[in-house]
Amino acid sequence: MADLIFFKPRSTLNAEQNLRDFIHHCQEKLTIYEDQGGFSSDRWHFDCGRKKHAMVFSRYTTDNNPYDFEPLAEPFMSFAKAYIRYRQSEKQVTSVGDKMVVLRTLHDALFNIYGEVSVIKTDGIVQSESMDLLNARYPKSDKLFRLGGQLEQLYEFLTKKCLTLNLPDWRNPWKRPKSKAEGTDDESLKWQEERCPSQHQMLALADCFARASTKQDLFWSSTIALLMFAPSRGSELTHLTIHSLHEDEGRLGVRWYSQKGYGFTIKWVPKCLEEMVRQAFARLLEIGLPARKAARFAYENPGKFFRHEGCVTPDSFPENKPLNALEFAHAMNFSPSTIHRLKDKTKQYDSISAWNILGDHQVKWIQTIRENGNPTYAQLAQYTLETYKKNHWPNLPKTQRPIWEALLLIRDNEFHAEHLPKSFSWVMPDINKLNDQLTQRPLKNAIPTIFQRFGLKDENGSEIEMTSHQLRVWLSTNAERGGMDAWKLAQWAERARIEDNKHYDLRTQEERDAQINALLKLEHRPT
Repeated sequence: MADLIFFKPRSTLNAEQNLRDFIHHCQEKLTIYEDQGGFSSDRWHFDCGRKKHAMVFSRYTTDNNPYDFEPLAEPFMSFAKAYIRYRQSEKQVTSVGDKMVVLRTLHDALFNIYGEVSVIKTDGIVQSESMDLLNARYPKSDKLFRLGGQLEQLYEFLTKKCLTLNLPDWRNPWKRPKSKAEGTDDESLKWQEERCPSQHQMLALADCFARASTKQDLFWSSTIALLMFAPSRGSELTHLTIHSLHEDEGRLGVRWYSQKGYGFTIKWVPKCLEEMVRQAFARLLEIGLPARKAARFAYENPGKFFRHEGCVTPDSFPENKPLNALEFAHAMNFSPSTIHRLKDKTKQYDSISAWNILGDHQVKWIQTIRENGNPTYAQLAQYTLETYKKNHWPNLPKTQRPIWEALLLIRDNEFHAEHLPKSFSWVMPDINKLNDQLTQRPLKNAIPTIFQRFGLKDENGSEIEMTSHQLRVWLSTNAERGGMDAWKLAQWAERARIEDNKHYDLRTQEERDAQINALLKLEHRPT
């Protein structure tokens, strides 16, 4: 994906010209989803690693068939594709489906009011029609609050980019649905019971950290440990750097970037957990060192391949000299079994049969890299960079520190059971990889969780399962049990809104009542 180039409207032009310029900008300057057909296709998808989130530019229908649909009408279709491409270029989000819903709604509202679907005609009457359509299509649904937020963002975008004329200010009229944490119905109570981990489950995580010895367990138990000294979001771990530990007058803190608008902060570590945090950092620093070296080398040496210990060519081997199959296999860290098979089958490592043993006849990336003959180290360097660099290269997106300072950086296949780590690579494990350590995915060859690797079971003998976000819930709930002040708890958990504390308070009603009664018996106002 190319770096996002922001569209800047010209206030001196009318809305029609700005709309044409915006659509042209998104077609010509942005490249996301171009490999899926770009503007010539009416179906895109965003693969987040676990699921493909479809973007079907279709009119509203109740059957939602992604393969048999009526496309949005022009000129709204071009605007819809431009809007989605622009916003997803800013950041690919799984909530893109909600954006598609409000675009369909606005399309239909424009048609109902004006008989045509030019986004320029969006006005207060169209806004009212859009609200009526959403109410009719999703009656009393919890989705309305989310969809209203997306509609509000869409209107703000139209105004900011000067794509409409005198669009009235509009605010989401639907209220946030009641938190399940506050519900007293059977479904909510069951959710509350399952949502907050038990003391046994949390101690099992601590046990994993203490007993870890393999590289895989040392990495993941340390990563999880950094979510246990303060309420944090698992996705925020990717912003940590090797310099994130902070010392101030005998206190240990962690420089942290908090999401959802909170920004940069320092999380102070309780004294009793300082040793754990220091040890977690030390483990992650050591495990990620090879990946950080590879990433830095790729940036500082463009066109040169990272000559790692697995390479078998002499140091003087030129960057532009073609590699034979054996040299290529060693450079790309093929498995020992594949290399043994290659040596057993042939000694002619430049032959077609040698390359076929490596999978040249069926592996697409090898076919691509050998399209013009045997690859060189320079070509492998280019392939490496294109494969592993991400947006904002070479920096982390929030902290603007170079990627080789990322604390959680590891190599591709770092913990693979069969394949060697790719010594020339660097990857950042995402939140899905972290959650795979806590709950096994329903797949045939799913990796064992960290609990399964240590043989740890729940109190009833079942498998322990949780998500990274439940650690945040557990810490917040126990802070409430301890009587932490609401403002202090919001700050500790980096919540921009104090009222959001209630979504993480899973104390039982009996606990709340007991705490209230204890306070009522006090003769002096508590601090």
